[in-house]
Amino acid sequence: EIIFSSNRPNTAGDIQQHDMWVAYRESVYDTWSPPERLGPNVNVPDWQDVNPALSFDNRTMLMASRRPDGIGPSSFDIYVTTRRPIGKSD
Repeated sequence: EIIFSSNRPNTAGDIQQHDMWVAYRESVYDTWSPPERLGPNVNVPDWQDVNPALSFDNRTMLMASRRPDGIGPSSFDIYVTTRRPIGKSD
């Protein structure tokens, strides 16, 4: 599994449109799945969500975001969320 930040499908270069995306594969010999947007629990529409970092157990993700409820105008704040990796039932 890989989590990354991208402004796809907005390829106009608008950096305010970065969202978190995820793709996965079963093994290093397989191709990556098509990327999927992580959704509204992680991404805030029209705001920059970048720099994902996962904990050692893949259950906690930290990220930077410029959200309207952040500490300062146009500054990045750090957000944390718990998660279940795609394809995992436990």
